[in-house]
Amino acid sequence: MSDNWPTMARFPTFSPESGNPFSSSPSYSNGNLTTARTMPDQSTIELFKDRHNRLMSTENEKNKLIEDLLCRLELTEDQYQRSRLDHDREIRYNREGQMRESQLQNQLRGVKGLMDRNAFVVVLLDGDGMIFSEELLQQGEKGGKEAASQLWGAMNDFVHRALPHLSSPKILARIYANVKGLGDVLQMSGIIDRATLFEDFARGFNGSKLLFDFIDVGNGKDKADDKITEIFKLYLHDIHCHQILLGCSHDNGYARLLDDTMGDAMLMDHITLLEGVPFERELANLRASFRTTKFDNMFRDTKLATPYQLKNAPGPIQRPLHTIFANVPIGSPLAQVPSNSTADEITNSTATSITSKSNTPAPTWASMTAAPFIPSASSPATRSSTKNGTGPLKSTPGINRNRLGQRVDDLDESIPNEDIKRVKKLKLCNVYYLNGADACNNARCTHDHDYNITKNDLKTLRQVARMTPCYFKTECDDPKCIYGHRCPQSQPNSKECWYKEDCRFAGWGHGIDTRICKTTKV
Repeated sequence: MSDNWPTMARFPTFSPESGNPFSSSPSYSNGNLTTARTMPDQSTIELFKDRHNRLMSTENEKNKLIEDLLCRLELTEDQYQRSRLDHDREIRYNREGQMRESQLQNQLRGVKGLMDRNAFVVVLLDGDGMIFSEELLQQGEKGGKEAASQLWGAMNDFVHRALPHLSSPKILARIYANVKGLGDVLQMSGIIDRATLFEDFARGFNGSKLLFDFIDVGNGKDKADDKITEIFKLYLHDIHCHQILLGCSHDNGYARLLDDTMGDAMLMDHITLLEGVPFERELANLRASFRTTKFDNMFRDTKLATPYQLKNAPGPIQRPLHTIFANVPIGSPLAQVPSNSTADEITNSTATSITSKSNTPAPTWASMTAAPFIPSASSPATRSSTKNGTGPLKSTPGINRNRLGQRVDDLDESIPNEDIKRVKKLKLCNVYYLNGADACNNARCTHDHDYNITKNDLKTLRQVARMTPCYFKTECDDPKCIYGHRCPQSQPNSKECWYKEDCRFAGWGHGIDTRICKTTKV
């Protein structure tokens, strides 16, 4: 088998004699391949090893560098991928945000367009205190149309001045008042010659503008206030209503309504207080927080004076005074008229006193429902005060007086305040329940006569009645008088209560000595 292999050249066997195999090239003499090599010394080997080690160290450094570069490249690639994802996400978010913002702006423009399409401003007037000028009232229906026209013009000027962003808003007017009652008072005041003329005025006002209404609330205390309060709350949150002008400068009761809007700048910016007569104290304290305006020469700027003319009254008064002077206010000069004067004398005395004392604040129709009720003058005891009201007072059985002759009634302070508030809300007729079913002869009395009153409620009602000042004040000598002759909140020797000047007993019903004397000091 070995014979089949080709003949291969063979090198001569190495021997020391053949010389250094590394120092010479192979010799091809005589046809034989020979290699001339020499053996390296020990230093050369060490040199090679050292070179080899350096080379390996370099290779290791190179490999380490490559590994570091690869690691850094992987890290950079990872950061790049994350940054790219973040960038893409930001692009998508910005694009979506822009689209969403564009959609919201379109929706906002649409809503604003709807708001402006039916935009309106409304003026709410308490007609019992915001009374038009005498010139307008005396013209009846024509004056009502003229009043509506003037009000619309003043409102239009106000809108252009205060709401310039509204191009052509609708203007609404709502006046709430007791038309018949206010007409009677205007007639008694001498402003109009007949009460029905004011009804003609309201009719003319209603017929002038489609969105102007003069609303008759009928008889009853605070009916106009209650209606205005509810309609005010309705319009306040109506997106189409851009401004509410509230004409109520004569009534502190609206201060509570405005207090509910304090702290909400958006709501407060939607309210303007319209001034007729000067703002009452509580409203004056709030006016700095709201926009205010005044329509000159349109409304009365003084409170309505009411000289009570009794043209058809009989001779000497022989019937209960409250059927004649049911609404005479506290402090009227009529309090100094002797009880045996004739009706004509009382009329002349009252008119003269009112015109001669111009510095006395005139009562308003809005305050007449809160005026003191006059007790009956037909009781067995009669008044004996002099014309100046400084004469002696006779001792009257059943009436307690102090050393100064001032009447002192017993007040039950044990009744809880919650019971007093509850009975007040029942709107019971004091005269009917406390003086008997036949005592209330007011055909137009709006208080309840059908309530099945309990003994405890009757006791509370008696205390409630004492909160209404008696017309004759501390000089009253009617033992059956149910009204107040001193402030229930006042303490002896204290000249005011916590209501201060707003108290209905202010000026005479505070600081009264409650120590009873059997005789009266003259």
